[in-house]
Amino acid sequence: MLTFSHYKNLIPCFKPIDLTCKLILALMAVAVAAKTDSVLEVIPEDTIAVVQVGNLKKFNQEVNDLVAELDPSIEPNRDILLDTLIALFSKDDDEIDFDQDTNKEARAWLNWAKEASPEEREGMTKSEKFQQLSPEIQEDIKKGLEKLKSKNDKWLNKDVTENFESLEALETEVGLDFSRDAAIFFCQNPNGTKDKPWFSSVAFHIAEQQTLQQVLERESTSILESTYNGLTYQILIDKEENILQPIGFLVILDDVMVFSDSQQICQKAIDTHQRKIQPMSEETGFLSLDLDTDLNDVIFHVAVQRLMQENQQMLFNTFAMWENEVVQESKIEIGNLLQQILSWMQQIQSISLTVQHEDGEILLKPTLQVVSGSEMDNILQPTAESSKNFPLLKYLPSNNCMAMGIYLDSQKMVEMATWGIDFGFKILEQSMVMTLPKDAETISQEFVKAMADFYSSVNPHIAYSMNISSSIYPDNNQIFQIKDKEKLTKLLNDGSIKALFQLPFKINQMVGVVDTEKDMEEELTETYQSIEIKSLIIQDMKNFIPLIPDLPQLRSLRVLRTLPNEIRIYYTIINDLFIMSTSGSSQAIKETIDTVLGQKPGFDQSTGYDRIVDVLDASGYMAMVISPMTLVNQILGLLSQRDPNFSMIAAMFSNIPQTYSLCIGAAPLNQVLEMRFFASMKELKELYKIAAGLGEMFNRK
Repeated sequence: MLTFSHYKNLIPCFKPIDLTCKLILALMAVAVAAKTDSVLEVIPEDTIAVVQVGNLKKFNQEVNDLVAELDPSIEPNRDILLDTLIALFSKDDDEIDFDQDTNKEARAWLNWAKEASPEEREGMTKSEKFQQLSPEIQEDIKKGLEKLKSKNDKWLNKDVTENFESLEALETEVGLDFSRDAAIFFCQNPNGTKDKPWFSSVAFHIAEQQTLQQVLERESTSILESTYNGLTYQILIDKEENILQPIGFLVILDDVMVFSDSQQICQKAIDTHQRKIQPMSEETGFLSLDLDTDLNDVIFHVAVQRLMQENQQMLFNTFAMWENEVVQESKIEIGNLLQQILSWMQQIQSISLTVQHEDGEILLKPTLQVVSGSEMDNILQPTAESSKNFPLLKYLPSNNCMAMGIYLDSQKMVEMATWGIDFGFKILEQSMVMTLPKDAETISQEFVKAMADFYSSVNPHIAYSMNISSSIYPDNNQIFQIKDKEKLTKLLNDGSIKALFQLPFKINQMVGVVDTEKDMEEELTETYQSIEIKSLIIQDMKNFIPLIPDLPQLRSLRVLRTLPNEIRIYYTIINDLFIMSTSGSSQAIKETIDTVLGQKPGFDQSTGYDRIVDVLDASGYMAMVISPMTLVNQILGLLSQRDPNFSMIAAMFSNIPQTYSLCIGAAPLNQVLEMRFFASMKELKELYKIAAGLGEMFNRK
């Protein structure tokens, strides 16, 4: 028999207890250390829309640095993202509606109070004018002011707006972790009304759970607890219009906090965390877009199909209301246009946007995911073939305001042009701007036929550039690769292709902006480097300027003095290339000819081409680069020829590098149209600073 009075005899008894305690401590450590990699893992699959920021602190610092660099006048110590969070947690008084039985005069006072500060509201009730109101109206106003105060005291609003000067201070005070991702997401309200069709929720990582709990207890009148699937979530209670009611629901899942205005969403977050339902990040549409990557600073995703299915009647009523407003205000019968928009939306699976920022360079990637087998899907399919880095770009001059490579299916171009012409003529006629001539339909049919004939004779590759040279009217250059030279030559020689160039001229003729005595039959021919260049007039500018009687101030603008007497289309054939230029002179097409003949460097030797390859998808529909500095220099150079005062301004800009700071691209993926918008803010910085300085100088004058 063991003697328990001796301590050594107690050791065997404590061994099982010791092992049990160690096991419990280990499990507790695992529970405390448990982390969810991304808040997207607890967002339910039936979410309609989500906005995720990958690293709040990093993104906030990048935004602050960028804004401060562009505009030093902005308060340096104010966090841009903190201002956004203030707006998020603050109630917009404009959204507060007062009961219809509230006295009309009282509502007028309260609408003013929405825009007033708390001090101004207090002064309002002490004013002599207020005291002269009837007791009933005074009571209505006081009730309304109490409602405004209640909304403005929403959770976190006071602390955020009054006590915090930085995001880090807010992070420390509320116990959250802003160095990891966070999200705002919206789910369908099954009992939704017009005022609240969706539930809104936020998800953050937690750094100090105890600190967070203290904030919740301080900011709520009381906190209730409820259990769902073995996990506890909290119900925050506060006074709303002097009535105790829930103001939010909060659940903590590992190290992620989900706060929502719906109890149902907290329960769905628990189900998602326990893998009883799939997270949105693993939903097919979201997953196929490869949105969840460390490269993205911000992700915005809308499940359009789910939105349409669950809000069809509301969307229909909204579009019908817009249609009635447009008709009443503009007197334009837009027919079934809005119904057509709804039809297009039904073919869209989802819309997404990602934002990437690094070292002052921003890349936006909007994507449109379409429904399989839909009309939009069919439009994407024929042009999914690789464009081989837009091979015709090398024939454009090396220095341009804008350069673009295009790869489009000819049949789809004709279909889009047909729809655009029909829609444009319809709007012109219904707006009573003009009465269409009887042969308008014939003209459009001739144009469509000429367009179809032309595009069937060339390959789908197009190179396009724009510059400002001899006049403020831009030189637009296009280069096509010929597929059927015999057919194209026949179209040019027999005059049938003139209908392709005639449509703008005919429209101008309809509204009276061209000289009807000088038409497109006047074809000119000139020779340059043994190459024949032909041209047709499309706009007689001598009749254009007098057509602005309602805007006489435009007549004095120096820029209008640089308009050419006429605008022509110039075209020629060199080997297997068809070159076309719309300009006030033939100089633009001559520079392109020099490049094609190898006498000047092509665009493929420029930094703009490198940026297309590096930043954009060079196997897509379109890749465009823009040099804002080149555009500014070309315009200032043109104006300096006519006014020496512009030479001084031109000199200020002359040392800024003429880089291609803006890029736009579009490319097809699997049932997806992906766009890319790139901007190098560090390259645009000097341009912005000088422009801002000039603006201040002219304002002082």
